[in-house]
Parts: sequence; C-alpha cells; structure tokens
Amino acid sequence: SRAVRIIAPKEATPIRRRFPDRIISSRMVRRLKPQEGVGSEPLPKSRWCVRGHQDPDSEDLHVYAPTPQTESIMVTLQIISSLRWDLEVADAKNAFCQSDPLHRPKGAIYCEPCEGLYLEPGSLIELVAPVYGLNDAPVLWHRTLTNWLSEEGFEKNLLEPCLWSKRDRGGDLQALVLLEVDDLIFAADSNY
Repeated sequence: SRAVRIIAPKEATPIRRRFPDRIISSRMVRRLKPQEGVGSEPLPKSRWCVRGHQDPDSEDLHVYAPTPQTESIMVTLQIISSLRWDLEVADAKNAFCQSDPLHRPKGAIYCEPCEGLYLEPGSLIELVAPVYGLNDAPVLWHRTLTNWLSEEGFEKNLLEPCLWSKRDRGGDLQALVLLEVDDLIFAADSNY
C-alpha cells in the first residue's frame, strides 16, 4: 500500500541520533476473527499497529472522526428499501493505509519494528500514510474518503455527516453512501 518506507540500518542510525523524539514503538496484534456462517471456524488475523499514545504530536492532532447514529443507519436502510435499490455493504481493506499521505508540521514519524516483521536489525519504519494505531488515522481516512466522494459529485447530509448522497441533474436521488470508519453501505438506482 506504500503506507510505510523501510529504512535500512545505515540510514536509520543518523535518524535515531537526530530525531529520537520522533520514533515510536509498534506491536503485532493477533486475534481469531469470527467468520460468518454456522460452524465456520474463526480465522487467525495479524495486524501491525503503532503505539499511538507515544506519538509526539498527539496534543496537536485533530482526532474526531464522525460515526453514524443508530437512527441514521435505520433511516438510510429504510430509504434504500423504499426505493427498492440493491444494497452493498463494503469493508475497505487496510483503509487507513490507503489514506492520503501523512503530513506532520514537526516532521516525519518513525517506528521501531516489532517482532514478526522480519526486518534487518537496526532498521526503522517511516510512516508515509496513517497506519493502525495512530490517534488521527480514523479522521485522516475519513477525510480521504469524503474528499473522494465530493470529487465524485456526492454531497454530505446536513444532519448526518456520515451520509452522502448523489443526485442527477433533475435533482432525483441517484445514490447513497453511509460511512462508518472503514465500513460502507452503498445503494444506487439502476442507472448509476
């Protein structure tokens, strides 16, 4: 996903000396993810996460990313049902890593590799895009996705910031997208 850049030990050594306050640790999160269907065995899942509580920029970050109210989800589903539109539920894989590039005014953020990454000893990881664990990763993903929706002609609902709609030139509703972090509900008329 190009969300990180691996820095070889030779290049990492001067970074460690010059920017020790810009280096945070990381960890591997492992779990058994439940699967759909009766009798389905859970699958093992691993995700590399940074320790966002160590982020030197934490106190300067905007971290609020909206999530839809339960009522908004129900109303959206009712609208889709009333319009007899097909519904798609999507999960953006590695969503945060697909965000726009990470820009920090005080400089780059680096991570120490954790066990399980199998990098050359002494390597560092530079965060090029938000990754799991960063406090501002959800809001940066939200901005990336909503900027794209806006470019595609969708408009944010005034009462529910997670609901986006697209209308045709006559003003008729063409499509709806409801966002909840990296999960989306999408529905559209047959012409869209």
